[in-house]
Amino acid sequence: MKRNRMIIGKSFIALSGMVFAGAFLCGCSSQKNEQKEQNDYEEIYTAKLDIEGNTIPLEVWTDKNMSTNGIIKIDGREIAIPSESESIMLGYAHAETKVCDFTGDGKEEIALIAAGGASGSVCAVQVFSNENDNWFEMDIPSEIYDNDGNPPEFVQEKLDELNETISFAVYNLYRSISIENEKIVVSYPLWADTDDGSMEMGTIQKEIIYSPEEEKFVLGDSLFLPETNESK
Repeated sequence: MKRNRMIIGKSFIALSGMVFAGAFLCGCSSQKNEQKEQNDYEEIYTAKLDIEGNTIPLEVWTDKNMSTNGIIKIDGREIAIPSESESIMLGYAHAETKVCDFTGDGKEEIALIAAGGASGSVCAVQVFSNENDNWFEMDIPSEIYDNDGNPPEFVQEKLDELNETISFAVYNLYRSISIENEKIVVSYPLWADTDDGSMEMGTIQKEIIYSPEEEKFVLGDSLFLPETNESK
């Protein structure tokens, strides 16, 4: 009987050791995988933002092996990015942030403007809001981006109107984005073919404003600004 107890005891100790060793190895493997994932990303942009008297850090990380994969962290927490979001994860190289109250509710939001291309001529924008200490991305109308390789619909409408007098063209992927009077302004340069080559003829601007009634960002007014510098 005593011998049986010793055998059982030794078996239990051996089994416990195997379980512990397995758990330890799994833990090491998990830590290595986590470390590998961290090593696969590099920080490409960081900013310390003054929001309502608090310093909030914003970080952008990108996958070293695939620039279209990225992570955005605000105040140390990773932000979930919708799959349809036109964002810095699309390989954009330059970024800047603006803090302002887009919604008019007295709380400040963060706008992240990302520019890509060799000249920074392709831009996207993301806006983040805070609710109960949780930051999340707000929807931006996708209509401001190209339409299956064609200019956005409102840009094409303005082109059709202008082309009655002169033949304009637009580089549908070219756009710049700015924040003016707590509105998002997207600008699209217009060009025309002349005897001297392509000439910049002006800009179509589109406002993105927040609608309290619809509780989301919507398309605002369109404006055509003719080019005044004839030397171009």
